[in-house]
Amino acid sequence: MSRLGALEALGRGISNVRANWEVVAVATAGSLASIALLVLALVPWLSAFGVGVRDLFGARRPGLAGVLGAAAGGLDPRQLVARLGAGAIALLLALLLGSVLYAWYYAGMVGVLVAGDAQAPAGAHRAAGLFRTWSWRFFLSEATRLTWKMLVYLSVILTLLGVAVILALALLLLAAEMVHGRGAVPAAAIGCGGMLPLLFAMLAIWGAGCVGLGELARPGSSVGSAVRLGFQVFGARLGACLALLALFVVASLAVAIVCGSFELLFASAGLARRAVVEVAALVVQAAAGALLGSVFMASCVALLRSEPGSRIETATA
Repeated sequence: MSRLGALEALGRGISNVRANWEVVAVATAGSLASIALLVLALVPWLSAFGVGVRDLFGARRPGLAGVLGAAAGGLDPRQLVARLGAGAIALLLALLLGSVLYAWYYAGMVGVLVAGDAQAPAGAHRAAGLFRTWSWRFFLSEATRLTWKMLVYLSVILTLLGVAVILALALLLLAAEMVHGRGAVPAAAIGCGGMLPLLFAMLAIWGAGCVGLGELARPGSSVGSAVRLGFQVFGARLGACLALLALFVVASLAVAIVCGSFELLFASAGLARRAVVEVAALVVQAAAGALLGSVFMASCVALLRSEPGSRIETATA
């Protein structure tokens, strides 16, 4: 396969997702299930502090911190520590289960989309039917095969992102301290000068992590080889990768703005109607995010497989 440009990889990714549209449904259901796990973990804890549905969906929200602070004021220290500890344990368990669930269905999606791109003939313009590899049997087999490898891979990428975020926060604190000692101009110069490389590093980690997913699905690959190849291809195809990232970010922002505007229209509605609107907006955002994420993932796979000497293959359905 010859090298693909950003738009060519995007077209190939769209065809892949159109052919295997079930991955979008799975991703939507998985996102909503992960959110439901967090809600199930938080609602009993919030109820113990006296936070009810009206506090979450009411037109006048006092803010979660304010509600918890007011409720905690009537508790003795031992009750407060016990409730906070129980909530922390429940939240950690929900995050753990949510992470495994996410790695499981995400691994299945990656396996299906990589197989679809490997099955279709090389080239930018191919009919969607040529990418069709979906079946529940194949999805479940790929999810089972890749879950733990995916969990470790995502942990590595998130750790790298976390380090970059911590460095950015430390730089902001340093710049804030310098305002008092050396003035605003040197502080702004150091803050902006250091923040730009860190922001680019965050984009590079995110983009390279998405690109490396194709290698992760290859039988016999490792987390290390996927991370290395992801950064290698991201550096070699910097323009194409940044273009795909920009398109994904702009589309995601557009969805968030539309859903946010829709919620504002019902800001003064009653409790029941407001709750229904917010839940509907959440479902729409989850579905739109699943669609955009699937297309972005499939486009990154196409870009990676178009690199000379690519060995990215997987079992067919």
